[in-house]
This record gives sequence, structure tokens and C-alpha cells, in this order.
Amino acid sequence: MKQFLGTMWVLLITTACLCAMTPLAETGRDTIQKDLVKVDLQSRRIHSFDNGVHFSGNFAGARLGTPLKVNDSVFQVNITPENEPINKSPWYAFKLWSDRRKDVYVTLHYTYGTHRYHPKLSTDGKRWKDMEKSNVTTSNEDVTLRFTTGADTLWVAAQELIPSSEALYWADSLADKFSSLKKRVIGYSILDRPVVSFRIGDKRNANTLVVLSRQHPPEVTGYQAMQAFTERILAKNRLSSRFRKKFDVIVIPSINPDGVDLGHWRHNAGGVDLNRDWDKFLQPETRAVSGYLKALAANGDALQFCLDFHSTEEDVFYIVTEEKQSITQRWLAAIQRAIPDYKVNQSFHGIGSATSKNWIYKQFGAEAVTYEVGDGTDRQLLKRIGETAADELMKVLLEKTSGRKNKK
Repeated sequence: MKQFLGTMWVLLITTACLCAMTPLAETGRDTIQKDLVKVDLQSRRIHSFDNGVHFSGNFAGARLGTPLKVNDSVFQVNITPENEPINKSPWYAFKLWSDRRKDVYVTLHYTYGTHRYHPKLSTDGKRWKDMEKSNVTTSNEDVTLRFTTGADTLWVAAQELIPSSEALYWADSLADKFSSLKKRVIGYSILDRPVVSFRIGDKRNANTLVVLSRQHPPEVTGYQAMQAFTERILAKNRLSSRFRKKFDVIVIPSINPDGVDLGHWRHNAGGVDLNRDWDKFLQPETRAVSGYLKALAANGDALQFCLDFHSTEEDVFYIVTEEKQSITQRWLAAIQRAIPDYKVNQSFHGIGSATSKNWIYKQFGAEAVTYEVGDGTDRQLLKRIGETAADELMKVLLEKTSGRKNKK
């Protein structure tokens, strides 16, 4: 295992050096940070044991490490981050099966941080359900999961698995349905995965709404809310149609494709939190997005608002202004009126940190909000909030630009 990781690290550094030495004009792509920190890359292999139990980390988004056999029925999986220090968002994802029907206990041992995500199970990697709480036992810092395994593969993950390929497929599927949607690659990650943007609306529009997502790999609920939000803007109704005639919408659905596919807790392939890199722009992903937005502004686009989707323990909107007549405050109040049984939590912490929200506010003078969706927020409620947030923001932005109220 150590030899494998060492080899992978050498390959990563070699790739970095080659990219850094290649002229930008020849590659057409961004160069990468020269001084990469060491990152713990996961082994993409199947682990088979003499009692017929098998684990696999051979898929995009896996985080397994090396499982250890404790006895014939009990196994331990060490949940470790890609590097430290890091936000404690311990991600795990693996496949499990056995040659014959068998009760198997898997202990998740956290070496950094504690258990955050309740396990989700799937038989195909696409449809997921929460693991029964009776099969989850917590002891000190460890969590033990009880499975009844067999020849059929069981997928186990901290949240629904949505690899970077799914974001590309989603963008392509929308482009096939809507002629007004234009997709383009705006840059590449450290490991050469595309960072994709798509544009909704008429390019002649000066007013622009920016939607960002997936800077942090495990933050799946934020990504799902972003999808509901975006699809509402594309809906065939009077409000959405009018909005698309007045506004361009720039959507960048997966800013950190490397971290997503590597099964990282928080960082990109360079071991950096991308949502703390919006000042020095040492990473190719943040350089690609910020450069694209600055180019739009230089071309005459007036960035009116930015919404960056994330996830945390509970729903909260991080804001840059508390002024009552601002777009943000009018929007949040409208959401609260539309969903009275949902508590709209907002938090103001100033604009000092190097986040996308703060950079956009300082760079363009545009209001920006980071919408943190709860890890365990009900998926139907999540969709409802995403759609309502889109409806109410479209109304507020149209009112701001037209000076009169707009109705569906």
C-alpha cells in the first residue's frame, strides 16, 4: 500500500512539473500550483478476504483505505482525510459483498474528526436509502455498521454518490432539451478534468445571475438543491420565461471534479480548500472560474447576484449584507413567506475570508449568498426549497430591474 501511494504521489508531482513547464499557448490550459502538498490518494482496488468477504474502492468517489479483518465477521475501515488540517467532514464510500450469505460488521474508525454522515445504501449506485438506525452502533469515536451480505453488491456511502461525470451528463441533458442553454469548458482541474459552465438566456442581456456548486466534494445536498434551483429557472412557465428574457444565468455545477472523484473530504487534488483560495488563486479551478467571471464583466455583463451552494449540519444562508431593502433580505423574506413551515436561518460574518461569496461582492459589487443545505435535509423538502428559492429570486431581480412587482 505504501509503495502504491508513493508511486501515485511521484506521478502526481511529475504531472504537475510537466504542466508547469509547458507553455500556456501550447496547452490552451491553465498551469497548476507548483508547490503541491502531499495528498493521501486512495487505492482503487478490490480487497478480498479468506472468509469470502470482499470490499471495493474501485470507483469514482470511493474512500475506503485498507480494510482490516478483526475476526471472521468483523472488519475495520480507517476513515482518513486526504491531508491535514482540514474541515472535519469525514467522507466514506465503498462496495461490499460476500461469496455466501453472511452477517458482516464494519467499524468505521475515525482518525481525524468524528462521524458526521449517516450511512446511505444502494444496490446500483444510483438509488439510495438511509441505513436502518438499528444497524448503526456508536461506541466512543467509532461507528459499527451491521450488514447481511451476499453475492449481490451493496454500495455504502456517506451521502448519495454523484461523481463528476454525472454533473457533465446533467449539463448535457439540459443542453439537449433547451436550445437557449450553451455549455462550455472554462478550465481544467489539476488532474485534467474539465470545469464546465453553462449559460442560460440571451447573451444580449446585460444582467447576470451566477450559480456555483460543489467546491467541497461531500456536499451533495447543496448540489441537489442547485439542480432544483437551476431546473426551475429553465421551467416552462411565465415567470421563468420572462426572467430568461431579461437575465443571463451562469451555472458552474462542479468546481472541484478531482476532489469529488478522488473521494476527498474537502480539498482538491492539490490538498487545498478551494473556498479559501479566492484571494491568491493558487489553484487552477478557482483561477478558471474567477477568470471566466471577470471576462464576462469585461464584456459588459452586469453581475447582479451570486448564489453558491454548499452543505453543512443544518440549513443556513451566509450573507454579505443585512440591509433590509437589499436583494438578499427581500429574497430571504420572500422564501420565508412562501414556506412558512420552514425556518430561514441567516448568518452574517463579514467579508474577510477568502470565499467565492466575499470575492464576488468585493470584485463586482454584487450581492452574494452561500446557501448551506443540511446534510440530512429531507430530499423532497430540499427540492421544494430550491424551486421556491429560484421563484422568489427571479421575482426580486425582475422587480429590481423593472421597478415594478412581477407575478407568475
